Amino acid sequence: MTEAPKKFHQRLSIHAWLLLLALAVALPCFALLAWHLAEHAAQARVQAYAREKVQADATAVRLGAILQDNEQLMARLAARPRIKALDAKPCDPIIAEFVSLHPEFTTLALRDLQGNIVCSHLANPLAQYTPEAFPWYYEGLRSGKFFVSGAILGPVSRRWASAMVYPVQDAQGKPSGALVIGLDLLRLNQRVLGAVRENAVIAVQDAQNKYLLHSLDAEQWIGKTPNRPSADADIQEQFRREGAFAVRSIDGIVRLYTVVHLPGTGWRVSAGVPEAEVLAPARAALMQSLAIGSVVLLLVLALAWRLARAIARPVRALAGTAARVAGGDLAARADAGGPAEVVAVQQQFNAMLDARAQMEFQLRLLEASVAQLNDAVIITEAAPLTAPGPRMVFVNQAAQRMTGYTRAELIGQTPRLFQGPGTDQAKLGRIGTALQRMGPVSAELINYTKAGTEYWIELNITPVLSAAGVTTHFVAIQRDITARKQAEAEIRRLNADLEQRVRDRTAELQAANQELEAFSYSVSHDLRSPLRHLTGFAELLQKNQRANLDDKARRHLTFISESALRMGQLIDDLLAFSRSGRTELRQAPVDLDALVQQVIQGLHPDTQGRRIVWQIAPLPGLNADANLLRMALTNLFSNALKFTRSRDQARVQMGCTENQREHVFFIRDNGVGFEMQYVEQLFGVFQRLHATEQFEGTGIGLANVRRIISRHGGRTWAESVPGEGATFYFSLPKTGISDEALKH
Repeated sequence: MTEAPKKFHQRLSIHAWLLLLALAVALPCFALLAWHLAEHAAQARVQAYAREKVQADATAVRLGAILQDNEQLMARLAARPRIKALDAKPCDPIIAEFVSLHPEFTTLALRDLQGNIVCSHLANPLAQYTPEAFPWYYEGLRSGKFFVSGAILGPVSRRWASAMVYPVQDAQGKPSGALVIGLDLLRLNQRVLGAVRENAVIAVQDAQNKYLLHSLDAEQWIGKTPNRPSADADIQEQFRREGAFAVRSIDGIVRLYTVVHLPGTGWRVSAGVPEAEVLAPARAALMQSLAIGSVVLLLVLALAWRLARAIARPVRALAGTAARVAGGDLAARADAGGPAEVVAVQQQFNAMLDARAQMEFQLRLLEASVAQLNDAVIITEAAPLTAPGPRMVFVNQAAQRMTGYTRAELIGQTPRLFQGPGTDQAKLGRIGTALQRMGPVSAELINYTKAGTEYWIELNITPVLSAAGVTTHFVAIQRDITARKQAEAEIRRLNADLEQRVRDRTAELQAANQELEAFSYSVSHDLRSPLRHLTGFAELLQKNQRANLDDKARRHLTFISESALRMGQLIDDLLAFSRSGRTELRQAPVDLDALVQQVIQGLHPDTQGRRIVWQIAPLPGLNADANLLRMALTNLFSNALKFTRSRDQARVQMGCTENQREHVFFIRDNGVGFEMQYVEQLFGVFQRLHATEQFEGTGIGLANVRRIISRHGGRTWAESVPGEGATFYFSLPKTGISDEALKH
């Protein structure tokens, strides 16, 4: 089998990987260092621009102060009467004296509105300033205020100066002329830029880009315009605007410039410093860092090479051991040596070999155990279920016994070999669908032995996954459940017989209920008629023949009437007892407090002339049949009133407790009580613990209570101490009438 070509990272050795790792660590460090140095250089630029801005601002402030002083001098001079009069004779001495006091002035003259000379300190001044030759003079007149020109060459002094023009007004305040003073730019240069640090440049230019001041060589640059190529027009434009920028100067040196404007003059001040001087510390740090970094990189590469050799040697030895194991030498083990991590790999490799040997031993044990199982174990390929289907690759001895085939007959065959006419095809379809999803599946099927005998199996199929999560085989475990299926068939037959018996018994019960209803009808109608006759004839005898009857006969008639009444009451109670068992329960929310008060009000005739203390605690609401519950409470309260008749003051209490499942109610009295050994007789039909002469009754009331509470899913019981009273308890479920109670 041809090996696939190795990818690039698979062809690299440990040496190469470690060298690449060293470079991967070093290169980001170099990049970070370069970024830091670039940031340092940028910060140095910012600081340099800030320093040059301070220099330019300071120069502008000094120039502004000088011009302001000169403006004030010219204002005082223009205010003198002799100057205002534009009279040459009286003004000449003043002007001459003024120039002698200010040697930085190249000229001082007074001229009229047409530019004609009025007076001057010069012996031969120009007679007239024409607009074409001296436009700055007329621009100053038009401004009407102090005006400073750019760099001009004095027509008489032949020195570069800046003309300062100040308007003069006559006595009526109208413009009459102007004072003109030439400010010597060389002297001004010495005064303003006398001390500038080495290599720094400070220059002042006018609106026409002529130099007014220059810190390097004033005599060379003052009055001249920078001679830049036309391609450098953008550089010239930069110098016209305020701001900071780097540009190559005319002398070929790249400088960092800051430009500020001098307000009201059209002048601008530029201060620059060589970029190389600013970046010199950063570049020195860069060279030093590169040198140190290169040395560190060489050391790291050398260490990586040495470490690679230390790792590669034991790794190659480990690879040799693996090759021996692959060749069949399962006793081969790796020798420990090399770095701790490699030693750990060697130890894990040896442990893996030991574990493999142990797994092979356990596998042999498992094969032996599976072979001895009573359940059939069949392993098939995970092939598609379509023809020919997954083939069997393993069967145990139980599979051979169950099917009647030998191992040789089964291996290579498909499980279709066991199917026959009784096999449920629908179940086979469901099994196939589950196996296509590679999931486990269980089913019960009919299979056939080699001899054609039908048998039932319980089948469980589980997929076997490879380490990559791919299904490679299916393991089927088959248990013979033929005996269980036969038992289930017998049980179904018995259940069918039992169901028939239940139907027969139900029919008998229905017939008995019908007979009971007929009996109730007979009691209600056939027995009441003779009782009414007895009662009626006895009353007629007492009414019509009372005078003819002796005392004994009258007692007999009274006894007949009372007995007939008791018989009627007994019939009524029996009918009520019968109806309480057959009446349909109508469950609904019941306000028990209100229901108890209704029952007590209904017993009002029995309480006439008696002292009775009623103690009724707050009672919870519940779901029940209100009519049946009223009947039960009436019986319980009637009993309490009856058996407390002998007490001077009767006391009847009702309260409630509860637990997780039910409410428990009690009705307690202080009557005569009863012996607890007879407590179970209380709730039976016709069961009485006292003579009729003592306490009337039919013995059905408490039986009726038990039946009603039982139909609600509750319980009834009682406690008593003779002579101290009795307590009757009944419980009702919190969730209403249960399904089991409804069946009753």
